[in-house]
Amino acid sequence: MTKSKPDVTYRFYPDPALKEEGATSLLFIKVKDTTVKTNTKEAPLEEQVGLKIMGQVGCELIAASRTSVFWPNSLGIICMETKLIFVFLKQSQDHYRSIALDEPGPLHGEGKISYSQPFDMLNADDRQKMADLLFWLGCIQDYKNYKFI
Repeated sequence: MTKSKPDVTYRFYPDPALKEEGATSLLFIKVKDTTVKTNTKEAPLEEQVGLKIMGQVGCELIAASRTSVFWPNSLGIICMETKLIFVFLKQSQDHYRSIALDEPGPLHGEGKISYSQPFDMLNADDRQKMADLLFWLGCIQDYKNYKFI
């Protein structure tokens, strides 16, 4: 079961003095009462987390893309107990618009979810592997560094 409102989102504010809504740089998706079924990247994500959860995660990523720093794409982390899986939705603007506008007929464009191997937060090697990505995401939070992305 995933929550429809993310527990944590990391926001980017280009100018903290402005009162505008910030863009989401990272969506944190907590999955309760479920464990990662396999620990290999070679296994499809739907086998690792299950089809129902995969559908819910896809919906969360699509919903988050509206305010994403990476628009029309979005970045998230699936958290299942101590395991973390990074997920990235890459979709065309046409695909996003056909979903957002609820256009009748087939969707325009396409979307694809890429994912990492499951990382275990209790494993020091796994934490080290995530350090570069987490550092880069931290740089996004600093609006002065944002122009270098």
